[in-house]
Amino acid sequence: MQEPPVDPAAAPGPQPGPRPAPHSGPQPAPGDGHYGTGLFAPDETGEGERIDYGALAYDAVTRARLTALGVGPGWRCLDVGAGTGTISR
Repeated sequence: MQEPPVDPAAAPGPQPGPRPAPHSGPQPAPGDGHYGTGLFAPDETGEGERIDYGALAYDAVTRARLTALGVGPGWRCLDVGAGTGTISR
């Protein structure tokens, strides 16, 4: 069964803002750094926008998949990489 096409422009959620400037600080070597410290630090300029762009890219598809599965109130799930909570609360 094929799912109906999803129009990302019709999806609720964050709207795109100005693109963040490229990271100008020292770049960690492969395998160095940890998410939230040296890599994608929460206080880094543009980090909020980076997360919002992820929501714009994936939320419509995620919502369509959850609807097709029949997910509703009372269901439990593990939300990995939850971003700003636009899908789960």
